[in-house]
Amino acid sequence: MLLAEMGKVARQQDGSYCPIILCGDFNSVPSSPLYSFIREGKLEYDGLPISKISGQEQALRGQRLLSVPIWPKSLGISHHCQYETESEIHPDEECRNSVSVRENGDKASPPETKVQSCIEHDFQLTSVYSHYLSGQPEITTCHSRTALTVDYIFYSAAKDNFSAGHGKEQA
Repeated sequence: MLLAEMGKVARQQDGSYCPIILCGDFNSVPSSPLYSFIREGKLEYDGLPISKISGQEQALRGQRLLSVPIWPKSLGISHHCQYETESEIHPDEECRNSVSVRENGDKASPPETKVQSCIEHDFQLTSVYSHYLSGQPEITTCHSRTALTVDYIFYSAAKDNFSAGHGKEQA
């Protein structure tokens, strides 16, 4: 819903987006599927353990797996993370994986509709953090068990801004 609202607010009449700044405590480490989704704009989620989304949980311990569809159709948000009436579906850019789903949400044979098993967005967000300073990991939270990066500032750079690679991960 956050990305759908961002799209609603930031979309300009020509279909492009105003510059975006997204800040928050995402409780997600830089190597996580959630972080990758925000940065790269795509997440293949079917069968992904819920505990692995943030990258902080290492043991599965009987956790549920994400399934298709990731959210109910009644929410009105497409797999492009935009409200259905506002989304621009590009058939040649569809997620390559889709799953057949019955009207009640069960994976099965007909009657069925094709539902994407990934979500995507077009915001082209970059992190202000490099995640390493002088070879040491950056830390945004520290408590008794660990110290790591879970808070982020993402931004969308103008397409002609060649310095937009600031937040690229460095090892």
